[in-house]
Amino acid sequence: MNLKRLFSALMVVMSVATTAAASDAIERKYKDVGAATLGKPAGAEKSSAGGGRVRLYANGGIWSSKTAGTHVVYGPAFDKYKSLRAERGELGYPVTDVTKLPDGDAQALFRHGYIVVDASGAVRSEVMPKATFTADSITLKGVKAKMTPRNEAFVEPLPQSGPGSTFACSCVTKKDEPGTGSCDIQLKGNIIRCAANGCRNNCRLLSVPGRPQ
Repeated sequence: MNLKRLFSALMVVMSVATTAAASDAIERKYKDVGAATLGKPAGAEKSSAGGGRVRLYANGGIWSSKTAGTHVVYGPAFDKYKSLRAERGELGYPVTDVTKLPDGDAQALFRHGYIVVDASGAVRSEVMPKATFTADSITLKGVKAKMTPRNEAFVEPLPQSGPGSTFACSCVTKKDEPGTGSCDIQLKGNIIRCAANGCRNNCRLLSVPGRPQ
């Protein structure tokens, strides 16, 4: 077998292994979240943008990609995500599950923005194409952020849409529910990051609505 054929064969093996790993991760996530939340599968698992995988259910979906991990979006956040073309839209893949917050809101973070569902069921979203999110950080490009006296980080509005976005950090458990203790938010250069401080669980970025700056 020449080198070209060997390389091609290796690429096929790697692709099959990657697909199998993503499928396993989606199945594990479904078992963790439960059919009571997501409902029954609405179709077969499919490949999607950037080599990712997705499976949709009656009440939500599970997305898996190499860069964003495997995460679930359901309920009103799922409906909003679909209306924005889901992973093929400007938000990109989710980087967190839907996370319950101490004030009764819930949010999901995506590679380039977020969706928040408040306690009344109202949904707000922000697409931030000049920002790249992980579960506990934002890397900015072409925009600036500043710290506020409330231990929050404000991201300037331009070239984002709207009045700008404010972020804090929240302590959550492995089940993405409110945890104990607190997290600090830090700004270093163009990166906003959560620091554990007194949190014994995980620190997650938290979108703060309607903060005047």
